[in-house]
Amino acid sequence: MDLSFVTGLFMGCLAGIAGKYLLQNMIVKRQHVEDDKNKQLEWEQLSQDYPQFISQIKKDINNPEHQNIREFFVVDPLAILNTQIPRLRYDLTDEVLCVVNRLELLGYIEKIKTNCLLYKMKDDFIALIRSM
Repeated sequence: MDLSFVTGLFMGCLAGIAGKYLLQNMIVKRQHVEDDKNKQLEWEQLSQDYPQFISQIKKDINNPEHQNIREFFVVDPLAILNTQIPRLRYDLTDEVLCVVNRLELLGYIEKIKTNCLLYKMKDDFIALIRSM
């Protein structure tokens, strides 16, 4: 085999690999930008649809006493809770369940596997609420 043939083959392979890598990077970045835009639009719609719950959770998160609390319950108003970990509490209503489900779908909160509706707020959600 000729040295120029091997060099050309090797350079062609490198160019193909680099091109594929750059193309995939561009596609992934575009998808992330579109996902972020959709997530922001969903958040704005959620804030408009349920302003009472969003303002309540904003008030609770911005309260200096609740500064380090990252979990909350959604329970019946008459339920008695006994927990050593400080957590926020919201009454179980259809509106609250709808908001919580949409927040979970958006990835702002995650449900903790227990026998009740216990959720953990993610840091980006807390930052978003504090920036409002």
